[in-house]
Amino acid sequence: MISISAIVNNPLGKTFKTLFSTSVHLWSFKYVEVESYIDTYTLFEFGFKWDRKCDHAGLHITLCLFTVSGSVNIYDSRHWDYEKDTWQNPSWTITLEEDPETGDVIMPIPPEALKMQGWKEGDTLEWTDNKNGTWSLTKV
Repeated sequence: MISISAIVNNPLGKTFKTLFSTSVHLWSFKYVEVESYIDTYTLFEFGFKWDRKCDHAGLHITLCLFTVSGSVNIYDSRHWDYEKDTWQNPSWTITLEEDPETGDVIMPIPPEALKMQGWKEGDTLEWTDNKNGTWSLTKV
């Protein structure tokens, strides 16, 4: 990990207000978050952190000048398995269901898997044969 930071606090600060905040799913488990906010508790702050092999590893940058602050985080959403020295890859066991009206087979995807992938009900997904005994689902 590389981490550099400097901060000057304002002991008379009274306000913290978010001006803008967004999160964008880039690919696979990668996300970017951008925020701007008013922080009267801080007069100056500079923060740079780059880490790997840990939970939510990535690049984290913060800057505050006279209470106007902003941050950018580009990170991996997974957690690190310290015992195995690798990413924890979530897995689910799914039981296929049959639609009683149409007889179609339904594969219910757990809500946490939908959220992790940035999918929602009604999205069109494409099956891809990885040619190694596994399949991938991607949003079209």
